[in-house]
Amino acid sequence: MKQVSKSKGILIISMSIIATIGIIALIKILTNKKGNNLSKKLSKNDKLKFLFIGDSYTTFANGYPELIKAEFPNVEITKYAQVGKQTSWMYDQYRLDTNKYDAVFIMGGTNDIYAKNQVSDAKVNIEKIMYNAKNKGSFVVLITPPPSGNYNLYDSSKQALHDSLNEYIKTSAADLVIDFYSMLENPNKKGAALSKYNISDGLHLNQSAYTLLANEIINKLK
Repeated sequence: MKQVSKSKGILIISMSIIATIGIIALIKILTNKKGNNLSKKLSKNDKLKFLFIGDSYTTFANGYPELIKAEFPNVEITKYAQVGKQTSWMYDQYRLDTNKYDAVFIMGGTNDIYAKNQVSDAKVNIEKIMYNAKNKGSFVVLITPPPSGNYNLYDSSKQALHDSLNEYIKTSAADLVIDFYSMLENPNKKGAALSKYNISDGLHLNQSAYTLLANEIINKLK
């Protein structure tokens, strides 16, 4: 009887060890960075492929992707970005792309906040893009969306959603997080960008804001 109990105990311990090993292996798969060329600082001569995923904040003609390209001229950039698109669209674009990128930059969620009045889907979609990218060996950069407190549809419920999304991004498993929100926020008006960074609608941004973001990313990568 004692022998049976001992055998059961050994079996339980063995199963626990196997389960633990399985979890560790899964984590390693999800955070795989093999083939990642951004483990070192970048130089102007590096030939890399960068993917930028977003909404109207990424469509700007001379936006942060183009300014990064200007600093690293040998980098090939691809953009999946359209005005008004939510993170579900962003995930669909990435899911259908079979290319491998050295870095994937993601800034989205504002349209989820204003069109869906929730960010749970945004967190899931960003998470799926991030881990799929990591599994392909990409260096993942998550960017907090800019404040929208100067927009006429803004209210406290939108701010609560934005705060929740920001917290998710800042505590995520991304290789690099850029807190663009905090860079733009007016210290005297929570949730609103400094007026010098907004265009007339109070939501979208001007060249100064994109230059600020690009310089922050460039300084982190160089």
